[in-house]
Amino acid sequence: MQRTSLLSRLAILNWLIWLALVGLLAAMVFVLAGHPHFLPVVSLLAALPLAWIALVLIAVTRAIRGPERRRAMGWLLLGSAPMLVFAGHIMFGLRGGYGRTFTMNYPVLLLIPLGESIMDLEARVRYPMRTVGEKVVMISPRIDVAAARAQVDAMDAHIRVLEKRLDHQMPGSVHWVRGPLFGMEGRALFALCLGSKIEESTREPSVLTSLDRHEVAHCVITLMGTHNQSPPALLGEGWAESCGGASEDELIGRMADLRDEGRALSLRELTSGDWYGRHQWPVYCEGAPLVNLLLKTYGSERFFELYTTSKKATFADDFKRILGVDLDQVDADLNAQIDAQLSRRGRLGTQLAAIKTASEVNQDAWQKFVDEYIAATKPLLQPYNNARIEAERVYVTREEGKEPNRVVEHYELHRNGPRALLKIDRTGVDETMLATPKESFRLNRADGGQSWEKTDYSDLSPDRARLVVLNAIEGREPARNAATPLFDLAETISGVIDASSFRVKTLERFTVGTQHRLRVRIEDTKPGVPVFFRAAEFVLDVDDHLKAIEAEYEDREETKGTITFEYDRINDIPMIRSTHGVFPRSKGRTTDTRLNVLKRDFTPIGDDAFDADRLAAGPYVVKKADPYSDTAWQVSLADFFWAPLAAAGACLATGLILLRSPIAAV
Repeated sequence: MQRTSLLSRLAILNWLIWLALVGLLAAMVFVLAGHPHFLPVVSLLAALPLAWIALVLIAVTRAIRGPERRRAMGWLLLGSAPMLVFAGHIMFGLRGGYGRTFTMNYPVLLLIPLGESIMDLEARVRYPMRTVGEKVVMISPRIDVAAARAQVDAMDAHIRVLEKRLDHQMPGSVHWVRGPLFGMEGRALFALCLGSKIEESTREPSVLTSLDRHEVAHCVITLMGTHNQSPPALLGEGWAESCGGASEDELIGRMADLRDEGRALSLRELTSGDWYGRHQWPVYCEGAPLVNLLLKTYGSERFFELYTTSKKATFADDFKRILGVDLDQVDADLNAQIDAQLSRRGRLGTQLAAIKTASEVNQDAWQKFVDEYIAATKPLLQPYNNARIEAERVYVTREEGKEPNRVVEHYELHRNGPRALLKIDRTGVDETMLATPKESFRLNRADGGQSWEKTDYSDLSPDRARLVVLNAIEGREPARNAATPLFDLAETISGVIDASSFRVKTLERFTVGTQHRLRVRIEDTKPGVPVFFRAAEFVLDVDDHLKAIEAEYEDREETKGTITFEYDRINDIPMIRSTHGVFPRSKGRTTDTRLNVLKRDFTPIGDDAFDADRLAAGPYVVKKADPYSDTAWQVSLADFFWAPLAAAGACLATGLILLRSPIAAV
């Protein structure tokens, strides 16, 4: 009986520890604990498995040796239920913590102070330096004290701007960690945010990265509210992205990109169903201009109320009650504002104008040049709206002591207004992309294969499907993109999540004999390895539609490659004939690329060129496409969080049955 009493005490102890842990986490959530010390939570977190292991060892020993085997198993099952419930709870949280879709409900809220406490313990070992400011505490590796102080002062100033924007004071301090914790990065939990690594900072310590501005903005508005706020991801990411330091042109350009890609959604779609808690690119792109519009039109007080009090089940009603207008009207207002701002420069021109200038370049001069570039290159792009283009791109890689590796891609483009067809034949695979108002799809086939894989967009509206495929075609059109490389570069930069480090470093006019030239150089000023390139420099012909004469790219490996451009003249317009690029690589390798336009025809194109039945006549397998698929990594076992919860229920029920059994020993 004494041993049985020990088992019962251990089983009860497991329940008490679990209840104490849940109670402590609930209290922390209720008071919105900003940055809890690791000791209280971690102590209970360590005690729970230790108490469970002790219960298992003693109960299993009793079950093997006896007596009272049945009661031993009963106490084991009963005492194991809390551990299983906790395991299921953790797995449920991992589904959102490492993914991009989650809703802020009470089970998730309870895990936030748990995660903060574990991260606090890791941070004390990994990031030993604390730099305290007025509004923020920077947690970082050991760095120069003056640089740390400059960064903290800059973040304090950023938070004061956010307070003024919302007309609220933030209680407490934001704890700004300079790097990942617990396998996570770029996240915000109450008052704790995981920002950029120190080595990713801009070269000027007082200039904050977009990521740090974004994540701190999450913490600021969270600390101003209550523990149970649950805004849609559209408002949450929209607020943070609007505070990330991007210009209005840059934010408008991103949303315009999304619309042209066919991935823009209505506000009703983005604030209901799975999209309410889905933190993917559309909520960033559409959310930032939306938040700017709401703050400007309806004021900070009503925006703050909407953000902190709205709920998923009633969001549309909350929106209308607080703002006095429904979602559809604001949706229309937002798109009208985007159209008005794009009317002057168009999407590509707006994206180009959004690139910031370095101190060496006057901002007004850059804006004036962008307008000049838009006007000068318009005749270069116009013919491609109705054209047949046949081209090839040849890649030759040379490495010392090896035979050159030659890859050829053959392109056949048919374009007639809203309809486009692109066929690509290259080593390894054939591709066909068709975009029409009636039907749009993509076909892929491996060399020698008998059947195609058809990517079907029938789940989307016909117009949205056409935009999705048309965007893919335009991204692969070789001649059109080569005609205006600055637009192509601006579109690439616009797709970067943190584009704050790109700068126009050179904008100068010069002459070569009697010919007038203009040099433009754009750099990624962030230290470390850049996302795409370190620098790109273009020489343009001022006398002939600002066509590109040559370009130089410094890549991620700090090697420089050059591209030269050659043209034909058609109706007194320079049209790309060929480009030739030479790119040295590491270990003595060199890649030689050449684009050759083989045929051009700008006469009208008949309907038969876009015949979907003829193009997809062969055997094929269908793959449904979701342009919003979540590709973020998730812990696969977390999808089965229900299993330990079900096991806990079974243990609880079985344990009670065994303990109530009249048979005391087996």
